[in-house]
Amino acid sequence: MEVRQAAISMERREWDREPDEAELERAAALGFPEAELAYQSLIERGSVLSMVNLGSQYEFRPKENGGPDLTLAEYWYKKSIDAGSAVATLPVGYFYLRQKDYEEARCVFAVGAERGYAPSMLRLAHLYANGLGGEKNEAKTDELLLRAAKLGNLWAKISCAERYMNTGGNYLKVAKGLCLLCVAAIQFRIEGRFRPWSENLKK
Repeated sequence: MEVRQAAISMERREWDREPDEAELERAAALGFPEAELAYQSLIERGSVLSMVNLGSQYEFRPKENGGPDLTLAEYWYKKSIDAGSAVATLPVGYFYLRQKDYEEARCVFAVGAERGYAPSMLRLAHLYANGLGGEKNEAKTDELLLRAAKLGNLWAKISCAERYMNTGGNYLKVAKGLCLLCVAAIQFRIEGRFRPWSENLKK
């Protein structure tokens, strides 16, 4: 199911549910406080992506406008996830990583993984691989990387290739890793040139 759904990106599906894509793009080009007002207006109309964008506005609010407000940032970040967004789990997870709250970051990325968002699977795999926010779990790391790779995430493919090549003495897996690495490198060039915004390039 996940592989078939990947033909239409998760981001595209969420954008298609937005009430006003043009206004959302316009708000993204505004500075604070104009962006704050624009996102609040869109949220009243049912925009979920405006919630995560508003959270970012508060997290990185300029000093001349009062400086960062992490409480409001977290409030809107959580609202975007509670509203059902999978895409929001990546920036929200990074919010907790910046706060060094690895346990909460793991929880957020897990939600994204459950909702089928490959970049969040990749981030969650790295937390499991490094034992951040909980116990280290190599089996879970492999499972998540493979799921993300099957969905087309190129960073996940590279991570899978590296793990294959570090198996030590298993030449079949090393060869598999080298092939996967070459394929990913070619796909990187194609995606980077023709689809630089693709979620396959996100990590």
